Amino acid sequence: MDALHRRVASERMRARHAEAEVERLRRLLDPPAAQLRRTAAAETNAPTDLGGRAILYVGGRTKSLPHLRAAVETRNGCLLHHDGGFEQTTRCLEGLVERADVVVCPVDCVSHDACLRVKGLCRRMGKPFVPMRSAGATSFARILHSFGQDGSGEDAAHH
Repeated sequence: MDALHRRVASERMRARHAEAEVERLRRLLDPPAAQLRRTAAAETNAPTDLGGRAILYVGGRTKSLPHLRAAVETRNGCLLHHDGGFEQTTRCLEGLVERADVVVCPVDCVSHDACLRVKGLCRRMGKPFVPMRSAGATSFARILHSFGQDGSGEDAAHH
């Protein structure tokens, strides 16, 4: 019986050493992936100087506006907003598009009519129009970061 207990203890010790070795090897392989994630996060969160540009955000969720406004203002920009026709009429879109340097529209959270109208206004006025797949703050931060890449935002904008 004592021999069996020693053998079990020995096997448990071997198993712990093997698990520690697996963990050590996993850590050796993981840092490059972790570094890539940290780099991508830093690029998304890094303040990009918008150079005083006005960003018109059409649609989206009202509760996220303070966060979006802060994201734009910390990057030396100005956020204009239109709710996409829910409470504000689409007639005032023309004046807002005139004032904007670029127009961003989250297509998952805006009326179809407002999105088409603003896209047409942008085309007519020669303003960059950037449709977003989702109204999420991360998507918006990515777009803001892209505006600083070459100074124009054209790499993120679609007419």
